[in-house]
Amino acid sequence: NRQDKPKTIEHLDPKVIEKLNPKVIEKLNPRVIERLHPSAISKLNSRIIQKLNVEIIEKLPGSVIERLSPAVLVQLSPTVLHCLKPTVLDDIEKYLYKLEMRDSRDSFPGLVPLP
Repeated sequence: NRQDKPKTIEHLDPKVIEKLNPKVIEKLNPRVIERLHPSAISKLNSRIIQKLNVEIIEKLPGSVIERLSPAVLVQLSPTVLHCLKPTVLDDIEKYLYKLEMRDSRDSFPGLVPLP
């Protein structure tokens, strides 16, 4: 009498997944989470959001982005960073400064200093 249920939650339609408890969503594969609506992603724990693709993170509201760690924030585009609170930008700057102090010999080529 078993209906043909999808094997896992991850095969459900993103619109269905979005209605689930955030705690359930957080256990899903990041690739699945990335297909959800930004409003659903916004409810998740920052630790989970940080594992998502940068392009996905950039679509989230500023208030959500501001909760992420500087290590993630430095990967975002300047246009996104400009919309964040000055205190967050200070944190990013301190983070970059720490990195430079720790490793001034060959600074990270991937990190572009903020304008």
